[in-house]
Amino acid sequence: LMESSNRRTLILWSAGGMLVSCIGLVVCLLGYFDKMASLFFVVTFVSFFEIGLGPIPWLIVAEMFEAKYVATASESVFRLRVAKI
Repeated sequence: LMESSNRRTLILWSAGGMLVSCIGLVVCLLGYFDKMASLFFVVTFVSFFEIGLGPIPWLIVAEMFEAKYVATASESVFRLRVAKI
């Protein structure tokens, strides 16, 4: 999918879908929709995460560095992501 589409497009669609899913989930948790709708929004969130914001940062790291440095760079990026949490 990433070869046929632009990375920026995938990331923007992913972020937009995740935003809409989060808004829908909040509306469900406030009691405006049924419980099954909240399940739908969670599944939608995970689906949009998987097409863009999940795998693309790891693939960018793999392309930026030479093969012998990829493991170290990926570990550094992982540590930065965990440190943000």
